[in-house]
Amino acid sequence: MIHFLTLLVPLFRTNSYNQMAHYTPKRSSCFHNPFKIMPRFVSVDSTSNEENKSPIKDFEPGQWNLKNVRDEVNRKILRTMKKISNANEKLSKMEKSITGTDKSSSFQIQEEILLLKSKLDSFRKLDDSLRVTKSASSKEFADIIPTLRLLEISGNATAPQERGPTKVKAKPSAPRLPYFKYISEAGIEIRVGRGAEDNDELSCNPLHRDGSNWWLHVAGFSGSHVVIRSSDDNILTNFKETVIDAALLAAVNSKANQSGRVAVTLTRCQYVTKPHGAKAGLVQIRGDINTINIDMRTDLKRLDRLQKQP
Repeated sequence: MIHFLTLLVPLFRTNSYNQMAHYTPKRSSCFHNPFKIMPRFVSVDSTSNEENKSPIKDFEPGQWNLKNVRDEVNRKILRTMKKISNANEKLSKMEKSITGTDKSSSFQIQEEILLLKSKLDSFRKLDDSLRVTKSASSKEFADIIPTLRLLEISGNATAPQERGPTKVKAKPSAPRLPYFKYISEAGIEIRVGRGAEDNDELSCNPLHRDGSNWWLHVAGFSGSHVVIRSSDDNILTNFKETVIDAALLAAVNSKANQSGRVAVTLTRCQYVTKPHGAKAGLVQIRGDINTINIDMRTDLKRLDRLQKQP
């Protein structure tokens, strides 16, 4: 409960504080005070000591974590030093351009710096004591606890966090391949080069094609190299639709006219070689060559089927 002591103080009197405190108007129904009376309130806090305690919990010596305490003290030392530095900087700027109205602010900053230095000194002495303390259960640490509470340092041992479910590591992604993959209606794989350097890999690296596989490229224009993963000697007879699928993919992935007829070269991969020093994507053919003619206007449904593959 808060008790209030009311002191009646005349506004226009210049007497000392003691005289003002003992001034008492006469109790009379006809009394007329020519001076306006202003009440003065003095607040007296009568709350119990339990309510005024520091918010720091009452930990027994064995419940403190010495490492946490040391870390917290070090953090407070650094923060206090930073506050002192900022206050000194502010005071220095104020003194350079000080006016009459700034003097009171300057005095406040000086007082603040003195308080911060005093607090910093307390933190450093506490840090020195903690350095020679071996454990939180020792008598030396028990003697420090009142100082810790006074400086509002908790440093209590926190409960270990419960571990969540073990995360399943994602499988490493597959290495990038130099080609896109399609499947013909006959179930034969067709590989289409992604770019110029990828074309060289697809056409010349045995990891991505066999010498007996079939190779396609649009005639007269730059474009993707295409490989049919089949070694059938009679592919034009036995897997004609697969050849047309591959030829269409070669035409679509080229700079050839996309609205008319396009000629596509067909040969074995073993006849395709890379000239020394040639730029990326440039190859030469030595061997038997076949030409497949594609009509871009009539094969849209075929192309739609190939591009919708997963």
